[in-house]
Amino acid sequence: MALDATADYIRLARINLNDALAPFRYADATMLEGLQQGIDDMRRLRPDLFIDDPDGLDTVIGPGIDLQVIDRQYRSALLDYLVAYCELTDDEAANASRSTAFRNLFAAKLTGGSV
Repeated sequence: MALDATADYIRLARINLNDALAPFRYADATMLEGLQQGIDDMRRLRPDLFIDDPDGLDTVIGPGIDLQVIDRQYRSALLDYLVAYCELTDDEAANASRSTAFRNLFAAKLTGGSV
């Protein structure tokens, strides 16, 4: 599972969300917003992961942005966050328990909890 750029996160999140065929239920812009919020939450929970980027300038999200600044072992946590974010943005298909499960995975992976 290569998670090196925003496109990788979006592609894999779409698979988890059963949204892999166009027309997509979740717009790329929505997913990019979810990635940015996920990185912001990562920075809040684990500021040590961003010691080389204290001002957050290297972790601003946009189309085609390389996310290799994020340590490889924490990239799947960001993917979990993105799936949870998207689950909650779609009112008609919102599945609160599924979103909560992905958010819990995100937090557990970042803080060393049970996964």
